[in-house]
This record gives sequence, structure tokens and C-alpha cells, in this order.
Amino acid sequence: MKKLLSYGLIVIINLILATTNTFAQEYVELDKISDIRAQKEGTYVFYTGEAITTFYSSGGILIQDKTGSIYVKSYDLSKACTAPANAGFPNQKITAIAGVFHKAVTNEEMTHIQIEYDTDAYDIEVLEKNVDFTITDVALEDLMADPMKYECQPIRLNQVTATITDYTKYFKLDDKELIISTGQMGEAMDVPAEGTFVGYYGNNGTQGFIIPDSKYITPTAYKSVYDIKHSGKTGIALGILDPVLVNRVVKNTDGSTTLYIQEDYSYWGTYGTTVIVENLIANVQEGDSIIGVRGYVTPFSVVDGKIYGSKIEQKGDLGANIQILSSNNTLNAQSVQELEYIKGEAARNYESTLCSSPTGVIVKHGDKYFLRVTHTNTNETDSVYIDGADFSSLIGKQHAVIGVVDAGIVNPGYTTFVLRSINDIVKDNYQFNSIGELRTAGKPLASGVTYELVNPVLVTFKRSYSVDDVDLIGVHVQDATGGIYIKKQISDNEQFEINAGDSVTNFKGLYVTTGRAVMLDFSDIYNLEEDSYKIISSGNKIDANPDEVTIAELAANRNKYSSRVVKLTNVLHGDTTHTPWWASGYPVTEYYLYQEGCPERMFYSSWKYPLYEKNNIVGIFDEGCDNEGFTIIPLSAAHITDASNSDATNVNQITSESISLAYNNNTIFLSSKVDAIEIYNTNGALVMREVVNSTNISVNLTKGIYIVRLFNNGEITTNKIAIK
Repeated sequence: MKKLLSYGLIVIINLILATTNTFAQEYVELDKISDIRAQKEGTYVFYTGEAITTFYSSGGILIQDKTGSIYVKSYDLSKACTAPANAGFPNQKITAIAGVFHKAVTNEEMTHIQIEYDTDAYDIEVLEKNVDFTITDVALEDLMADPMKYECQPIRLNQVTATITDYTKYFKLDDKELIISTGQMGEAMDVPAEGTFVGYYGNNGTQGFIIPDSKYITPTAYKSVYDIKHSGKTGIALGILDPVLVNRVVKNTDGSTTLYIQEDYSYWGTYGTTVIVENLIANVQEGDSIIGVRGYVTPFSVVDGKIYGSKIEQKGDLGANIQILSSNNTLNAQSVQELEYIKGEAARNYESTLCSSPTGVIVKHGDKYFLRVTHTNTNETDSVYIDGADFSSLIGKQHAVIGVVDAGIVNPGYTTFVLRSINDIVKDNYQFNSIGELRTAGKPLASGVTYELVNPVLVTFKRSYSVDDVDLIGVHVQDATGGIYIKKQISDNEQFEINAGDSVTNFKGLYVTTGRAVMLDFSDIYNLEEDSYKIISSGNKIDANPDEVTIAELAANRNKYSSRVVKLTNVLHGDTTHTPWWASGYPVTEYYLYQEGCPERMFYSSWKYPLYEKNNIVGIFDEGCDNEGFTIIPLSAAHITDASNSDATNVNQITSESISLAYNNNTIFLSSKVDAIEIYNTNGALVMREVVNSTNISVNLTKGIYIVRLFNNGEITTNKIAIK
């Protein structure tokens, strides 16, 4: 490669410029970055000073000298010098940089030199490697108040808090946000929620803060237990910013306190860790939601470089940081099906988490008690040590247990279920007199335990559907105390004779939580000597006394109204179309209901029933069973009335023959316009449903007899057509 300029040899410079057609330009020779930044847009500049490289990305490098910093765009390291990994980027002293200077047009564009490296006319000389560059300490408020002042400079933000979501990381100050971009040399998954950050600030249309490498980040706090356990960092003082839930409190003989904590929210499952506090100031109890956990992260064990089980040791007065946000929270157990999985992954996934085990046999070995479980996948048995209660009277009996998974404090080297009290030994069957009693039992629910509703419940709605290619039938039931959803997986020839209006008793099933709802599932209750339900009467009225509520009240009290018949008044409807992140290029239309003055929205399940401009709707409230979500399911078309009519009530269905129809050549001709049409075959299956406003309706039907239902202004006309 030839060099564009050789210091002091102007004649050689002129010869090179004269013989190089592409770059035959007049260059301004400058030895200060501040002088380059003062040039006019489009000036050809040649930097002869000595600059230090501070950061590198695939699009260029950042350099600084004593007078300032600037971005060198499209600096091709493979042509100019050795690759970044071998060249010691950053921390190189370089010179001889030529290119076209582009000046920022607005404060929202980055000032930069653009290197035209598509010929071999120029080279950049590396003078020295591993040279320290200068880092400027900047307060976050100063940076965001005058961003262009610090543009392209290596800066340090001390003990700032980063907001981290699944897809975005940013610093926030009042209503301003500063996006964190991890770049080529950043580690995207290793951004602590609080710490000291070093990087450079650039403004290229959107604000961006580049974090070069984890060695330039000093964490002082992580957002969650999950982030701590997966950071791989130990032996450093840090804290947890998000609230955590206390599962168990142990007062130790040495005066210290051990807290077992887990996330106070769900993040791809539930994770926990153990906090050992030497000087606990707050009077923390089980069920407390707390913040201010700080201390030194220490692993229980390290195997092949991997950390298993984390504890946070709060020494000195670090315990004084703990604050109680709320108390007496419900401690729901994470259901775990296989003990083998708990034992193998406890230190990483379930350590310190409140878990419910499958049903097993309690056995004794030496002076210790164990829960022995038969694995459903291998039919082999496995045992886990259980501690915290007297099991002597339960040896040989079937029970599930609820406890905190301990990765090595109680029984070093072993996974242990630590029970909080004798109440955490779960019977293999629980009976409840009412739905309200079942829903508010206050006991974490174990997997493999049967629950039974003894008193009668009224079936209010039945549906058939599929989830992940599994055929299911579900019924919503209610009594005076509440409602609950009951589902059953069915095979091809299986019958499920329960229908809306039936009064049913002795419902048995497994209590299931879906994250949004609770339900009974009796798909696998085949080994019971008696039936899992009993119908005591049929055809009962299900809409006699609906709970009249607002959408806001439903949103605030989902458990209270789940699966109950409710009435909504003055309900409006709308739709919105958008392209979600998981369906790139495929817009999705979402339909919803709302009430004036209320920000809450809910789904409307049955678009087969036409809506008015303003509606009264009587239906089932579904809080989120399987796949519906926050939904109202109308009981029938007659349960949707025009709220604009002051006399509108929950009227009975009116059937008339006031609209006549004829069929010819795949078209149904009507004597007057209708709002909607439904067509059923003789087996009762719906074959077509359409909201219309026309007298001519195109259909595509095979030969046979069909039932046609026409909806118009609250009236329903029923007719038959024969297609030959």
C-alpha cells in the first residue's frame, strides 16, 4: 500500500494526488480533531495528529486526542491494519487518517468523517498499542440536557439505574429515555439494572449509548433474582431492585436470619435464591414483599465452571436496606411434576422457590424422612429429603408436600424440601362445599392432588375447542359463592353429557393454574371408583340473576367473577389492526369491547351475534381459561340488546317468518336486508356465519338440507333450504 502523505514530503504528495484519478482532491492537513470538526461540510481532510481509538463497531471507530473526539465511519480494519482481536482495539494510537468530512445538519445527526477505503491509495498507521484513553465522568442529567456537548466522547455514568425489559434496555430520567445499545463488543444479556457504565454517546437519529464490554461495567444492583442467578458474577456487592417475595424465615442460633426469597412476579417460570442476613433490621415475615436486598453474591457450588445455587450474604448493616412493601401475600407454590428434575436443576432453577411436589409415599431412612415418587415417564422411583415437620405418623402413606427447595443449607450437598409447617403436608384428596371455599382456601395447591366440589353447581356454558392439537371440552360453572372453569381432554369416541343448565354435584379434578386463571381438570381422573361428577337436574335457568358489573370492576376482580354470568350495560365495540413482533408482515385485527370513561378493554367471543352501536350483554366472564383471555361470552343472540333503547331489557328470543328467502345458483335472495346470517346442517353443525347488510348473500354449500337463521333488529327468522 502507498501512503497518501509522508510528513514533510509535499512533492511526493502532489505526485500521488496527480496520478490517482479517484482521489485527486485537495486535502486539508490538520493535526487536531477540534480543527477537523470546525471544517465545512464536504471538506477533504487528512489527520496527521496522534489519536487514540476508544471504541470499535462494524461501522467504524471512535478516536480522541486532547482536543476532542470524532467518529470515523467505515474504517475497514481488515484493509487498514490487523483485525480487532489482534490489534488491541480499543487503546491504539493511530495517525494518517484521510476522508471526507460530513458535518451534522441537525442536532439529531452524528458528526463524522467518512473514510473512502475502496481503493488502496491510503493507509492508516498504528503508532502504539494498549494506550489508555481518557474517560470523562458525566452525570446522566447533564448528558441528557446537552447531548451534543458529549457527542462521540468516552464517558462514565456512575451508579445509574437501567430499565430492562425483554426487548429494550434504557436509562430513564423523568420522561426522557436514553437507549442502551450493546453493539458488536457489548454483551447484550449482561446489563445490570444499576451500576457504573463506560461507553460513548452517539446521536444518529435516535439517542444511543454504546456499552463496549462487560469489563467496563461495574454492577451495583441487578433488577431481579433471575438476573443475578444468570449473570455468572460472584463475590461482588450488589442488590435487587425488583420486589421479592419471602417464602420462609429462619432465625439461626448465631443471631443471623436466613430468608428464602423468589421473584414477586413471573419471569419464564419462578426462580429463587437464599439471603443470609447477619443484621436484619426489618421484621420480615413469610408472605412479605420486600425491596432493598443487598449483599455479596456467593454460589453454593461451582461445577465445571457453572454456578449452582446462589446466596446473597448481607454483612454488617446491609440488612438495614430492606423495606417491606406489603405483607400477608398469598404464597402460591410452583407445581413440579418430577422430583428428578428438581434434584438435578434445583440449585439453578428452583432453589429457594416454594414448590409443590407430586403425590408420593413418605418413607424413613435412618433418622431422615423422604418423599418417594414414581416417575410417570420412566416408571422408576426417586426420593427427595423432606424436613421441617414430624412425619412419623405418616410413614407409608400417600401425600404431596409443599416446601421451599433448599440447595444445600439445611442438608449440605443434597436437595431438600423444607416445609414451613405441618399444614404443608397435603392430603391426597380435598373436599370443598362451595366454589368460593375452593378458590380462597389459602393453601398452595400441589400437583397430583384431587379436589372435589361436594355441593351442587350450575353449568352456565359449554364449549368444544382444541389447544395445541389436543381436543378439549370445557364447562363454566357457578354457585352463589363464585365460578370456576372445568375442562376435560377427550378422545374421538368419548361422550361428555354435561350441558348448560345442568345442576352437577361431586365434581372431581386436579387444580390447575394457567398464569391467568384457575380451573379443575378431570382429564386424567380415570382410576376413581365413583364417577368424577353427577348430574342431579337439567334445564335450569342460568340467567335469572346475573351480576351487573362494569368492565373496570371485572378487570379489578377477575377471580371474583370468573366463570359467572354477568351483565354489562352501555358497552361499545371497536377493532384495531397491527402487526405484532411475533407475526412480522402479517397484520392482526383485534376486536374489543369498552365503556365510556374506562381505559379497560375486553374481548368479545361470539361475533356470530351482531352488535348494536351501544349494547347490553349478558354472558359468561372468562378470566383466561386456556386461550380465551379477558372475555365476555354471550349466552345467546337474545342476550345482546340495544342499550340506546331505554326500554331495552334482556328479552326473550323472538322467532318469526317475516323475512322470506329463495336460493338460486349459490346465492340466497332475501325479501329484506338482515344484520347477520347463520347456516346449520341437519346435524346441528354451524357451516357458515356472516355479518351482512344485504338482500343477496353468496354461499358455497354442497347438496343437502340446511337450516338458515336470519338476524335483524332483535328478531330471528328461521327457514330451511334444500340444495339439489
